[in-house]
Amino acid sequence: ATLAQMQLRRSASWSTLDGSNSAPGSGTLAHARCVTLEQDVWAVGLSLSDEHPARLHRPASRFHFVLDNSGSMGRYTALARDCFSELLGVANGPCSLTVFAGEAKTLGQAFTTSGAMRAAALPPQGQTNISEGVEKAVDVITRCEQEEGTPGSTHHVLILLSDGKHNRGPQPSECLPQIGAALRAAAPSVRLSVVVIGITANSSTAMGMMLKESLETVPLPALQPIYFADSTKGMQDALEQMHDGLASMQGSLVRVSALGACVDGEPQTCSFVRAVGQEPVPAVNVPARDGTFALLCTGRAPP
Repeated sequence: ATLAQMQLRRSASWSTLDGSNSAPGSGTLAHARCVTLEQDVWAVGLSLSDEHPARLHRPASRFHFVLDNSGSMGRYTALARDCFSELLGVANGPCSLTVFAGEAKTLGQAFTTSGAMRAAALPPQGQTNISEGVEKAVDVITRCEQEEGTPGSTHHVLILLSDGKHNRGPQPSECLPQIGAALRAAAPSVRLSVVVIGITANSSTAMGMMLKESLETVPLPALQPIYFADSTKGMQDALEQMHDGLASMQGSLVRVSALGACVDGEPQTCSFVRAVGQEPVPAVNVPARDGTFALLCTGRAPP
């Protein structure tokens, strides 16, 4: 197989998420290795150095999980808790977990490891009080903002997972606008994004959108408004999609594009394939973290 190697130097410009460019000094920021798979198809392995700007810049972030613990959720409650725990590595601040059945309870406000969240004992399952669950989580966010020396410096993300069957306490349609207004009054500078995950086709899309409209101050374009997961695999797939999407809020996504070698004196374009069956795209985003990213590249000449 044909093997080509290339190194990206500090002298080359790099783009930040806000579109600005910089050329910081000299040295190696990234290393890529290209291997021919078949005609016009290459595998590219890309790794980023510890000094890459996207790995050095990590704004403060905290996640606040709100988990349905009603009887209709069944085994999905424990599964969701375990899946949520895998997202803690994306945040760089302590995270909270609130569960709700007939009543809501915050199981912890300062989780920093996956193991600690997995070990959190779930209360008995019961009815579904979504309104109180959201209110408890927002109380945690409000306290965080009031205790910080610089309000608005932390990006909070509220992640709600529910089957949408509210049947206890005031309706979300009544409470969510009030909860949002109270939060903005107590913490005017709050930076809050909202992610909603629905379980089964009965989940209320309208309720999820109302939650975002009532509370969200910073949209996350890299995330879908609402995710649906009606199986173990579906929840794991949603987790994977959310993991990379949430990384974008940290300024820790790197946009990768490539030029092909010259053919008849003309440089060729290269495209990336995100998944089998999808159309090639000119560039892809990868999260800035340890390890090597495997990318599939197509074009008339190697990248």
